[in-house]
Amino acid sequence: MASAMSAATLFTLLGLDAAGTTEQVEAAWTRIVAAHDGDLAAIDDEVRAAYELLREPANLTYYAELLDACDSDVSIEIPREGRTTFEAFCSRCGIRCFERPGYPDSYKVRRTGQSVPSWVNYDAQRMDGLRMSTRERTARLLRKFALGEVFQGRSRMERLWIGAGYLVLIALAVVLVRSIGGSYSAWQQGRAAAAAQRSRDDFSNQFDTAQARLKELETVAASLAREFQELTQIPLAEAGTKDTKRPRELDLALIRHASVRAAWAATINGQLQRAELDSHSQTLADFAPRVQSGAPGPGDAQRLSELSAWAEKRLDQLRGHRSNIDHIRVMMQADRFEHGPTATQGSHSP
Repeated sequence: MASAMSAATLFTLLGLDAAGTTEQVEAAWTRIVAAHDGDLAAIDDEVRAAYELLREPANLTYYAELLDACDSDVSIEIPREGRTTFEAFCSRCGIRCFERPGYPDSYKVRRTGQSVPSWVNYDAQRMDGLRMSTRERTARLLRKFALGEVFQGRSRMERLWIGAGYLVLIALAVVLVRSIGGSYSAWQQGRAAAAAQRSRDDFSNQFDTAQARLKELETVAASLAREFQELTQIPLAEAGTKDTKRPRELDLALIRHASVRAAWAATINGQLQRAELDSHSQTLADFAPRVQSGAPGPGDAQRLSELSAWAEKRLDQLRGHRSNIDHIRVMMQADRFEHGPTATQGSHSP
């Protein structure tokens, strides 16, 4: 999607001049669908992706705030536990985010085509050590000493002082070598402790990612069920039962169009069951004590990775069901236009 956004925002992809409301986004999508005669497959992928994101009011508001941050060059503060979700959202929007050096919770954002923050273009050779850490400056100085570069262009007196500096460094190196022998085992222990801490941090990040995926999955499923019921006047969970009454207008669309029947069946059969979501949520809750204690068990990281992959797969499936619902809506509108208003009394599903 980023390639298509080099000169456009999600709003302009939908034909809106500036940030719009949810109603304006829906109206723009209706115009686009009508312009393609109801053929959703003919609509450009980037336009479909823009609509899928902006149709959610929370996403629309957050995206508009990101655009303001891009134009005003303000920093955005994101806590550690929300960084994965924030970076994923920016990626979906075609917005680049840059973490500020020295400020791990602070970001600058840019649309494609905007100039990046000044520190991104930093060149250590030309900027004379700007932003270099003390360790980097020390290493640079030692390298000059080792290669003899510090003597170049110096007066005789300066070379004498630098030579004395060499002697001091040699003496310090001897002292350091003598002290290293008793410190090796402590260094190994510290290295093992650092590796264990990295493992705990990775496990915690995996847990945060899986938790964010499940929360997003629950939100998308609820939104899909709400949209389905608004269109059909039938709760999604009851749509597949034998005695469910459907509006006559929907029944006629199912009878007339094989594509409507296929979209209907795919949406019902692919809905997210509450028991399915609760089961995975409980699995995630079982991990919480081990995350807090920093003591993951064998195979925990693999199970969290599989849980995140399942949630991502189900999210993709549910987003596809939105297209099914859109197709049913468009075909019902087409029938209404072609055949006139239809009586709305319910009928039993076959």
